[in-house]
Amino acid sequence: MQKSGFDMRWPALLVLALVLVVVTHRESAGQPPETVVTGEIEALQRQRVDTLRQLVDELQVRHEHGIVADDVLIRANHRLLAAELDLAREPAERIDICRRQLDLFQHLEALTSARFETETIPHSDVLEIQAERMLVEIQLLKEQAAAE
Repeated sequence: MQKSGFDMRWPALLVLALVLVVVTHRESAGQPPETVVTGEIEALQRQRVDTLRQLVDELQVRHEHGIVADDVLIRANHRLLAAELDLAREPAERIDICRRQLDLFQHLEALTSARFETETIPHSDVLEIQAERMLVEIQLLKEQAAAE
């Protein structure tokens, strides 16, 4: 039995369709985050900021009563700022957030170093905070360079 022209071409058409899907997916995956962000993602990002803001507020109250340590509050503030950075689009706003993060980590680094000096914590904790502070500082420099 002889196959029709369509029967012989359908595998080639299927392969072509799959190639188009893969190429289209790769092109959209390579786009900057600003062009891919949907309303749903932005809504979740805003929810995350609100949730982290509530967490920071609660930790602040507990910190004032001596229940929460400085470093816990600082890290929660850092997570809040990181979430705000995810939403920020304007270069000046992004730079401001990075500066605030850097201030937090410089304070945390000073606290950690003081605790190490009094032999309360190991040196590895100081190194971890220094590395995180450097990462924030690198982000700030990148944001400043992108704004120029």
